[in-house]
Amino acid sequence: STDDAGLVERLGERVVVVTGEVSNLKITRPSDLRLARNVLNMKGPSERPTHKKF
Repeated sequence: STDDAGLVERLGERVVVVTGEVSNLKITRPSDLRLARNVLNMKGPSERPTHKKF
């Protein structure tokens, strides 16, 4: 978040921005949670990303 980046910069550290995934939703409000649930309901289990086993 921007507040976190500002804190890190005030400590004299470098902050970088990286490209993320559109599907990586940040949930901070109830409406964000509803959106995430809707996205999950749109895909079948076989289409959902899975964690790679190491």
